[in-house]
Amino acid sequence: MGRNTFTTPGWANLDFSVIKDSKLTETKSLQFRAEFFNVLNLVTFGQPGNILGSTGFSVKTGTATSERQIQFALRFVF
Repeated sequence: MGRNTFTTPGWANLDFSVIKDSKLTETKSLQFRAEFFNVLNLVTFGQPGNILGSTGFSVKTGTATSERQIQFALRFVF
């Protein structure tokens, strides 16, 4: 076998966030945040098994990235 015979596809990820600032008074404000991780929910498989002769040779058994996640936050700034 030659060099780099077992490779994985490229890695892609898209993160996105929305932030809304609202002034309550002159010195106090409220900030709402919505953060989206892996928006497109693209799967990136991990490296295949690399031990020659084992039952898991060249089998991809896991992912390198997590699934889509959404996070909300409310922040009071004073």
